[in-house]
Amino acid sequence: MPPINVNHINALADAGRSRKGMVLAIVTSHDRLGDTGYGTGYWMPELAYPYLALTRAGYQVDVASPRGGKAPLDPYSDPSSSATQNPDDLVCTGLLTNRAHSGKLENTFKLSEILPDAYIGAWLVGGYGAALEFGGDEDIPRILGALWDVGGVVGAISHGTHGLLNVRTSNGPLLISGRDLTGFAKSEDEEVERVVGSHFLPCYVEDELRARGARYRCAALFQPFAITSEDGRLVTGQQLFSADVFAEQLTEALAGVWGATIVSSDTL
Repeated sequence: MPPINVNHINALADAGRSRKGMVLAIVTSHDRLGDTGYGTGYWMPELAYPYLALTRAGYQVDVASPRGGKAPLDPYSDPSSSATQNPDDLVCTGLLTNRAHSGKLENTFKLSEILPDAYIGAWLVGGYGAALEFGGDEDIPRILGALWDVGGVVGAISHGTHGLLNVRTSNGPLLISGRDLTGFAKSEDEEVERVVGSHFLPCYVEDELRARGARYRCAALFQPFAITSEDGRLVTGQQLFSADVFAEQLTEALAGVWGATIVSSDTL
């Protein structure tokens, strides 16, 4: 009996996920926490939990960053780091150690080269790197605006919501204006700055969202919370403890919008 061709099996699985749809995860390229001396980057659970949920549901996930290449992982969110806050997070460990998927983190696509029409959804991964980079990035509004205009699903969690601030729809208004959403609460940011001992943020995303007409909502300090807008296409999560509920709502939103095009994995 000939040996099983694992590459062929993997190719079949990837083909099935591609037919169901491709979703883009956007992570930061920024790795320094102001002048505090601390490193930062993207927050691993905010990538890993939606990644797992979407992959299980049959979607293919790509990862992109402003500069492309290896994306900086916040050491406090890395289960293998001595500084980690979540040493027992097996979801994060699984993504980081799975050779079929971890390579996407080592070689992310460059945002300027992303073609939005390849995707049915995208989400902005948080972390303080995102807080210090996403608001001024020019490609994020281009990608998310184009995706929204064709009926796609847009998500953001924690400080990833900085990337929503300048996204406009095709008829001009800001995407977030008049919509229910959440993001890292100002009180939570102030608590982190107190612990770090430095006022390192140039702005608080809660203030910026409200100033742009968003209907900001949040739960109690550092409690899980996510919300889907009334039109079912904008999904946001409050902070790092919201990764699981955000992943669930993002997956549900994609199924709700694109359910008619879903290809069952049972047919592969």
